[in-house]
Amino acid sequence: MEYLIALIATVLGLVAYFITKKNGAAPLVTAIAYAVIHFISYNDFIALLADYKLILSALISYVIVWIIDGGKGSSYE
Repeated sequence: MEYLIALIATVLGLVAYFITKKNGAAPLVTAIAYAVIHFISYNDFIALLADYKLILSALISYVIVWIIDGGKGSSYE
C-alpha cells in the first residue's frame, strides 16, 4: 500500500512538471501529495516524518524530470 502511495505521488509530481515546466514543481508536489495521502490513510504524522519513502519518491521524481529536461538542472527561464 505504501509503495502505491509513493507511485501515485510521483505521478502527480510529474504531471505538475508537465503543466508548469518548472523542475522544482515535481519534487515539491510529490512530497506534498505523498504527505497528504499518507496522513489521510494512516492518520499518523510521526510515522510520516520517519518514512523514507517520502524523500525517496521526491528524489525519484526530480531525477526523472532532470532526465526528461536534458540535465539542465533547475532552470527557471
